Amino acid sequence: MKTKKMPVKLYNVYAQTSIVLVLGLWLLFNLIASQLMSPLYFNLVNENRLAAASYLKHIQALPQFLTELDKYRQIYGANIANSVFADKRQETQEINKYEAALQKNPESVTALYNLSLLYRETGNQQKAEEYLNKAKELDPNIK
Repeated sequence: MKTKKMPVKLYNVYAQTSIVLVLGLWLLFNLIASQLMSPLYFNLVNENRLAAASYLKHIQALPQFLTELDKYRQIYGANIANSVFADKRQETQEINKYEAALQKNPESVTALYNLSLLYRETGNQQKAEEYLNKAKELDPNIK
């Protein structure tokens, strides 16, 4: 029994069609993958200083933070740390402002309440509760 051989032209058509199909699927995959990537990644790749500072702010609690900070210091200079820690510096200044207000007027409900909010934001729950309780003692309407 003889087997039929596929004509060479038909084989070339199948091969070309297969190649076009594989390349098309590969292009479609790359198009979809590029749309799913984080905009932060593109900003970091394009050396966007604000994106780098935002990234560093979000990873402060992670063990690799100092390594990443050093890496971005080499790219942007030492001032990148100022951007990263600006929020903490501002919180500290506000805490100092309200603490000074309490020195002048220890019964300032506003200062006590705002200090409780600031300490809660910084993660110091004990001080936050302490100032909130003092504010509630002076003004029972505070919840």
